[in-house]
Amino acid sequence: VDSKGKKFSGEGYLRFQNKEGAFVEWYQENDGGEGKSELEIRYSGNLESSKGFKVEVRVNNKVIETKLLPNTRKGGFDWRPVWLDIPLERGANRIRLTPQQGQGLCIDEIVVR
Repeated sequence: VDSKGKKFSGEGYLRFQNKEGAFVEWYQENDGGEGKSELEIRYSGNLESSKGFKVEVRVNNKVIETKLLPNTRKGGFDWRPVWLDIPLERGANRIRLTPQQGQGLCIDEIVVR
């Protein structure tokens, strides 16, 4: 967890440091019927050797998408949202985000709607 920067939510944000096997995963309870939900990721970071950070998104251990999070000006300072649709089953769901390359991706908020 890092707190160097500006305009992030709460007391800090998650900064990936190119550690092999690094990911963020959480449990999402769905009391309604199964179907599509919207996943919003508020992020920042600049990967000089690429157009951005590729992030693998898994729901219940199934790869849903590998999403490109386009570069921002400066990690921890310039925040941008990205949205994608994800399927949720009724009841328990596990959602995992895994950066695929580079270091310095910062994630401030993750919202499931």
